[in-house]
Amino acid sequence: LMSCAASTCGGGDCVVLTGHSQGGAIALNAACAYSSMNPIVITFGQPPTMELCSCVNSNRVYRYINTKTDRLLGLFGAVLEYDTVSALPLMGDDTIGHGLILADRHNSDGSQVAYQGLNRARSMDNLDLYMSSHDMEKYVERMEDLYAQTNDGNRPFVANGFTDGSPCGEDYECQSKYCDSECKVKVVCPWWQRWWC
Repeated sequence: LMSCAASTCGGGDCVVLTGHSQGGAIALNAACAYSSMNPIVITFGQPPTMELCSCVNSNRVYRYINTKTDRLLGLFGAVLEYDTVSALPLMGDDTIGHGLILADRHNSDGSQVAYQGLNRARSMDNLDLYMSSHDMEKYVERMEDLYAQTNDGNRPFVANGFTDGSPCGEDYECQSKYCDSECKVKVVCPWWQRWWC
C-alpha cells in the first residue's frame, strides 16, 4: 500500500480506507497503522472501535449512520430508529470522526443528512432492534441518493439536517436545530421504556 501510494499520489490525498460494520472498524484500525499516509476513512454502520488517539486524524474520518422510520412502535407518530451497531458501546471505545446521520428515504428523497458532530457518540435511545437499517444494501441506496443529489457527482452533498415533517430524535438533526418546532415527532422515550411511554 505504501509503495503504491508513493508512486501514484506524490503526497496527495490518495489513500481512502472504507468498510461496513466490522469492515469499518478494520478500516479505522488500518488508518492507525498507516497514519503516516494521513488516510481518509469512510465507514458505514461502524461500531465504536478504539479509544480516541493521536494515530488517527479524526477530522479525516466520516461515519455514516443509517436510520429507518418505525410507525408501529411510535403509536402516536413516527419513531426514527438508528443503526444499532453504530451505537454499541464496546469496552470503553470512543466514537471517532464526523458523524453523518442519513435520513430514512421513505420520509424524504433520501438525500437528507444531519451532521452529528466530531467525535460525538449517539445515545442508546431509539435503536433499530431488528437491524434492518444496518444492511449494507440500505447504505448503498442512501449513498446512491446522495450521489444523485450532487448532479455531476463531484460536488459535496449538504449535511444541513432533515426537513420539516421528518421524524428526528435529536435537535441537531433538524434544519432549525430544534426538533419540536420542525419535526412531527420528537421522541423522548428511550427504546427500553417504549412499551409504557
